[in-house]
Amino acid sequence: MPVTARLGVSGVLVEPTSVLVKAWERIVRIAETGVPAGRPTALISGAGALGLLAALLAVRRGYQTYVLARRWTERREALVGELGAVPVEPARAGGLPAPDVVLDTTGAPAVVAELVRLVARNGVVCLAGFAAGAADPAPLAALIDRLVSGNLVLMGTVNAARHHYEQAASALAGADPDWLARLITRRVPLPTWPDALRRGPDDVKVVVDLTTAA
Repeated sequence: MPVTARLGVSGVLVEPTSVLVKAWERIVRIAETGVPAGRPTALISGAGALGLLAALLAVRRGYQTYVLARRWTERREALVGELGAVPVEPARAGGLPAPDVVLDTTGAPAVVAELVRLVARNGVVCLAGFAAGAADPAPLAALIDRLVSGNLVLMGTVNAARHHYEQAASALAGADPDWLARLITRRVPLPTWPDALRRGPDDVKVVVDLTTAA
C-alpha cells in the first residue's frame, strides 16, 4: 500500500485510519436519511489514537464533534482542541446535545450502554473497540428497549478493504503533519519491542521502529 513520503513515520497511522474510514462510510450510508437538517453532532468515545483519528474524520465531515474520555492529559486535550473538537469528561456527557452519531473506540460495556442512552432518536452507534475480558456486561434488556424505542442502529466494524486504505492515506496526507506526528508518543526499537506494550500515562500511539537499534 503506497504511502506518500510526506507522511514519514506517521504513515503507520494508515491502518487504524482505514478502519475508521470504513466506519464512517457505513455510518453515512445508514444515517444520511436520519440526521436532521443543520450541523450534525458526533460523540467519539475514547481519546486514544483510534478515538483521535475518528474525531479527525468527523470534523472533516462537518460534524460538531465531542470526544469523551475518563482521563485527559495535556497532550490529548490539546490534540482534540486543535481539531476544533471538544474534550468531555463523563460527568458532563449528559449535558451535551444528543449526538446523531456515536463512535465508540473503548469496547467498555458500561460505556456503550451509556452511549446508547445518550444518542439522538434515529441515531447511529458504531462500535470499533473490543470488550476484551470485560466482566461487567451491560444489561441487555435496557439496551434493546432503547434501541427499539429510539429507532436506533447499533453496528460494529473492524478491518477494511484496499479502497479504505487508499482513502485513509489520502485523508492523512491532507492532515496537519505536526498534529499526526504528536499522536506517536514513543518509538520503540525492534529488539526491545515488549516495551511498546507497557503503556505510559501520556502514551497515545506507540510504534515499533524497524529502522533503529536498541
